[in-house]
Amino acid sequence: MNKIITASIVFIVLSVSVSAQIWQPINFPGKININDVFYFNDKSFIVCDGGLLFSKAKTGINWQQSNFSFTSNLNSVFFNNDEGYIAGDSGRIYRIDIEGNIVTDISVDYFFHLNDVIFKDYSNGITVGTKEVRIDGNKYFLPSIHITTNGGEVWNEKSFDVRGKINAAVYVDDQILIAVGDSGRFMQSTNGGIYWISQSLNISSNLNDIKVCPDYTLVISGDEGTFLLSEDLGETWLSVYVPEYYHLNEIFLKGNNNAAVAGTKEVRIDGRKYNMATILNFSLTSFNWVEELSLIRGEYNSVAFCNPGLGLAVGDNGLIASFSNDSEINLDITINPNPKNFYLQNYPNPFNPATTISYQLPVNGYVVLKVYNALGSEVATLVDEEKPAGIYTANFNASQLPSGVYFYKLETGSMVETKKMILLR
Repeated sequence: MNKIITASIVFIVLSVSVSAQIWQPINFPGKININDVFYFNDKSFIVCDGGLLFSKAKTGINWQQSNFSFTSNLNSVFFNNDEGYIAGDSGRIYRIDIEGNIVTDISVDYFFHLNDVIFKDYSNGITVGTKEVRIDGNKYFLPSIHITTNGGEVWNEKSFDVRGKINAAVYVDDQILIAVGDSGRFMQSTNGGIYWISQSLNISSNLNDIKVCPDYTLVISGDEGTFLLSEDLGETWLSVYVPEYYHLNEIFLKGNNNAAVAGTKEVRIDGRKYNMATILNFSLTSFNWVEELSLIRGEYNSVAFCNPGLGLAVGDNGLIASFSNDSEINLDITINPNPKNFYLQNYPNPFNPATTISYQLPVNGYVVLKVYNALGSEVATLVDEEKPAGIYTANFNASQLPSGVYFYKLETGSMVETKKMILLR
């Protein structure tokens, strides 16, 4: 029987300054949903709704689009050695090469919708998702697992008599496979995927991802702040406390017992709910965690790193954030002291009661930085002086102000920019 133990957590309070701003949102053409990202051979691959796959070299600027004849949503991309795989709705599964070209169509029936695909080697693979069935005119969705031992020429379907979907799977070793899904669903096979045991972890939250560490520790992320670890292949679970307003999608194991998790954070202002695209960093040894990015509305679906100093997070409506740092990832981050571009951002956002506004100036100039409330009334002047080119920070403490939306405006020379921040108590 699975047992879940709640961990005693010590929270990391991040000292906010410009050096903590390690993730930067970047522009991606269009507002299409980006569902997964994967790095292979210093090249990033992203898959999107509408049957779109893009790739970009580590040192490249432009994304290269692969031209496919289908428009089904793509939900997963995975590389194993020089073989790549993409999977999505309508049963689409394709083997691709390093250039993003389709090599082989290994799809299953169109009424399967696939959320994850993984191959252990060229022959052995698993894909998971949901199966759409109709009974008496009503549509139902059932969990679905497919196993292949011959490179996708034949897929063996594993059926389950419950509703829901499977969101992610992992090979623990040659024989042990584990999958997780909605409503706390946990499935395990100990004979290479032939037979599966399906059970619930006694939680109602959807489980969105599972990863296995080099020491065989299992890590699961899910909705409503679900973050679980098991050192005995799922017999017992340690639950790391994360507030319920975080919904955790994909995990990336960064090494050194750290993990990045992509997701979203719910915030409420004046009775209205907003979702902020969020990246959390977890220590898998101390169980501490810290919010590294939560700047704009939306949701991050996937996160991946090429090396400890280069990563991407992707999400709905074309959201992409880039992590770039030549040093090892830790909580002491440095930023290039010789900026070439104008930049303005605050962190954290939402905040309570203080936030740090960071900005960089490409040239010398007179700088005015002010804060306004939602009615346009000035509430603070943070900077009003001449400054040389460089990177700066200004602290804004709103302890005497009510919750709500505020705007900060920076003017220097011909450059003027205004951004929104949220005080949430």
